[in-house]
Amino acid sequence: MSEPTTPPGSPAPPPAAPSLWERLKHHKVLQWLLAYIGVALAVAHGQELMAAAYDWPHSVGRMVMTLLVLGVPLVLTLAWYHGHKGFTRIGSGELTIISLLALGLAGGFIYLVRASDGGASTGRATPAQAATVTDRSAPDRASIAVLPFRNFSSDPAEEPFADGLSEEILNALARIHDLKVTGRTSSFYFKGRDADLREIGSALHVANILEGSVRRAANQVRITVQLNSAESGYHLWSQTYDRPLTDIFQIQEDIARSVAQALQVTLGVGEIGREPGMTHDAEAYQAFLEGSSLDALQTPEGSAQAEVRFRKALAIDPGFGLAFAGLANSLSQQAILTGKPIPAEVRTLVMKFRELVPSSPIIDVVDAGNALERFDWIGMQESLDHAAARSRSTVTDAERGRLLLSTGRFRDAVEFLQHARAGDPLNYELSELLSIALMCDGQTDAAKAQIESALSLPQREFAQTDLFTIALIMHDRAGVLRWIDGAVQHDYTELKVISQIRPLLDQPAEARAKLHSLEPQAASVVELSQFAGWAAYFNDPDLTLQLIRRLNQFEVGRGQTAPMLLWMGHLRPAYSVPEFKALVRDMHLPQYWRKYKWADRCQPLGADDFQCH
Repeated sequence: MSEPTTPPGSPAPPPAAPSLWERLKHHKVLQWLLAYIGVALAVAHGQELMAAAYDWPHSVGRMVMTLLVLGVPLVLTLAWYHGHKGFTRIGSGELTIISLLALGLAGGFIYLVRASDGGASTGRATPAQAATVTDRSAPDRASIAVLPFRNFSSDPAEEPFADGLSEEILNALARIHDLKVTGRTSSFYFKGRDADLREIGSALHVANILEGSVRRAANQVRITVQLNSAESGYHLWSQTYDRPLTDIFQIQEDIARSVAQALQVTLGVGEIGREPGMTHDAEAYQAFLEGSSLDALQTPEGSAQAEVRFRKALAIDPGFGLAFAGLANSLSQQAILTGKPIPAEVRTLVMKFRELVPSSPIIDVVDAGNALERFDWIGMQESLDHAAARSRSTVTDAERGRLLLSTGRFRDAVEFLQHARAGDPLNYELSELLSIALMCDGQTDAAKAQIESALSLPQREFAQTDLFTIALIMHDRAGVLRWIDGAVQHDYTELKVISQIRPLLDQPAEARAKLHSLEPQAASVVELSQFAGWAAYFNDPDLTLQLIRRLNQFEVGRGQTAPMLLWMGHLRPAYSVPEFKALVRDMHLPQYWRKYKWADRCQPLGADDFQCH
């Protein structure tokens, strides 16, 4: 049976209706959509760059992204009516659709903006925001924290190399003019912690974070570095270096220069490899990096291992000036941590470093520390003035605070120590010094709050002991008992005193007599300081003066302990005692006061005498 045919002369059947895909192609909807997506991506990227450069708030980015997303249906409508040349005039149907879309887009935009504002005003704070509750100002745009580089090498023993490289890059960036760099202690607090970059930036109060990784294989090293915005978490710049170890100096210079350019800060320093006192031998430099990382642990074992690394560096390059300074520091730290005298070799090492690198600011800090142990306050002031004239830093502010605290100017000390802590907010030693300054100023509640806020900070296990000392000075019997009950679980050297004093807590006369009988057994700076706390609790200024006299006989540690005991509140009744004046004169404090400024509680009496009240 044949198919029906159209009779001749009959009209042709109407063409089949085009499919939806054919109509979309005919109206060039896909081309319009792809073009819009390209423009939208360019606008979003431009907004991200502008936000990083000018510190725009998150709300700007949310608004831009909302408009770009809501613009898609508008573009599709325009494409349908104007995507081909046939229709050029706006019809009533098109006008109705555009009007409805515009109303819908406007309502959706207002709703999203209000929802964003409402979420920002709920009052809930993240842990990072709570950590920076005292500083609500926006971080400086030219501020950065260098996180510890991750060790991706197969050998865990390469960890010190990665840490040392991170620290050297941090130091290089710290020399850039107008670039604020967070201190090592605070940055390294986040080592091994899976924290959000925005939380880290909030905790450290910085606008940018540098992180990276190190992978070593034979004589090759791959270093990956990435600069991130602490506010948005977005990547601002990244670079991977595959170099031989002999080129490590150029790698550091490239990183420092690239970060400076990304932050629009002029570098303003010479090549890292030509830094005064630097070596040009890669093996010696590697040993130096490892020694610096181990010494920063502040443990006897770490400093002993650091000594080995520094000696290795000097054996390879006898002219490596910075290694002389590192070795001197590791030997001094071992002596302090173990209660032994500082070796005579330290003085020789410092003299050699001074000879090789006479312009280094490290010289001024070393001189200030030596002056502190000699009670040469004028010399310490001059060394710190010289160091600050070269470059003010967290270290110089901390040492200035220590000087002012030791000389009885604790109100000025609080200012410098707060500034130092702002630059290194997770450094427990700074919190400890600041709490002592507050305590000497009579702000015992603030001192206690300062230590309590630092209980979770790393590298220090003395926070509970510091709270115990504050409890003694405040005569907080409940706090003293809490510490004693907890101390029996640990190997504290003070336990032999606790066992005999605890039954006498409510018998001050008997307790004072017992302390006087036990005091000759104290044989170290730590033990004498612990007796001073008990003397404060039982209001025994005579015992405190006796302890200070004994502390002054120690070669190591006396400068950091004895002067501060003079200004504890319980010692005020002894200010009129001749023994107190004799101690003050032995510490050479009046000479310093007359040249610079008198202590908060002391004033001159004529040309040769003084009084404290």
